[in-house]
Amino acid sequence: VRDLLGDVLLERAAIAEQARDADADDELRGRLTAYDADGSRRARLAAPGRITVRAPGAAIAIDGAAAGTGSASLELAPGLHFVDVTAPGRAGVHEPIVVERDATTALDLVPPPAAAVPDGYVYIAPGWFGYGSAADEDTRRTFLSTVPLHRRHTDGYLIARTEVTFGDWIAYVEAQPETARDALLPNLPARLGGAGVQLERAGTSWRLTLAQDARRITARWGEPLRYDGRTRHAVQDWRRLPVLGISATEAAGYMAWLDRSGRLPGARLCSELEWERAARGPDGRSTPSGRLLEPDDANIDLTYGHALMGPDEVGSHPGSVSPYGLEDTAGNAFEWTRAERSGCHVVRGGSYYHDRKTADLANRNELCAEVREPTAGLRVCATLR
Repeated sequence: VRDLLGDVLLERAAIAEQARDADADDELRGRLTAYDADGSRRARLAAPGRITVRAPGAAIAIDGAAAGTGSASLELAPGLHFVDVTAPGRAGVHEPIVVERDATTALDLVPPPAAAVPDGYVYIAPGWFGYGSAADEDTRRTFLSTVPLHRRHTDGYLIARTEVTFGDWIAYVEAQPETARDALLPNLPARLGGAGVQLERAGTSWRLTLAQDARRITARWGEPLRYDGRTRHAVQDWRRLPVLGISATEAAGYMAWLDRSGRLPGARLCSELEWERAARGPDGRSTPSGRLLEPDDANIDLTYGHALMGPDEVGSHPGSVSPYGLEDTAGNAFEWTRAERSGCHVVRGGSYYHDRKTADLANRNELCAEVREPTAGLRVCATLR
């Protein structure tokens, strides 16, 4: 009877593993110990998988250790591993990959020319990842507004390591005709119980005002923005804060300017599939680290408390770095993406004003393209040319 119960627990653990239900997987593996006298069932759960990598002419490293040139093949423990491919004159490729027990995972990685990947951008090769959520049905449908966790595929693309900043946005505004500039400036007064943002001309310079309820913080270009009362990240260079208060239509205009001006050929809004893959990696995690999001892992409502909320300089929270190396994929600012449903746009990743459930990397919030949201900004994607 004990052996039969062990067999049932083993099968249930395999199902939980396939569904990426980490809590159930941990519980079942723990219970299995009492029903696996000879250790054979636990050995089956720990059976290695194999990874094969093909990268002609390139050096291949797996989990930081050299694995071969041109091709590599080795057995690894089940779980997340990292493949790095480098070649002279080529941009490096950093690819997280899930190795499954008793299975072979094959990768074909071709590093793009170094000139095709500008500083501050990551190349994500064509590949598969876990899209959607393994949360309970009620949470998945009514809060996260997403589909059950399953495998999806994207082509290769470029994505920025950081969110677009106010400094970036001002460069865009100043490059436009004088008559068009004012319409591109965020101007959202704080609503009762809400946040606000205003970017405006101040003589020959610029001034930013952040508001929440009755609190207002203002700084001119070159002046630090101060959050009085904070014990950390109290002084900020506001030019490096994520731009806020822009619509999806304005975000698309920014991308078109990057492309048209030659600053980033092929620039465009990320699709929500591209954003989710870059933020989560391949294993369907709900936070950038894969752990419960702690208050200082990302800039969310708990980080400073309601009275001291506000955006931080991009890259201020290492706990919000994704497996691909993107910063602030949870919290700080929502990021506009193109939805799969035609004509729709979705903001992803949560913000400084929202809770950690909203910052879940599977969470989707559909908004109209013309809506200006005081906690929403953007991150740049580009088609590789």
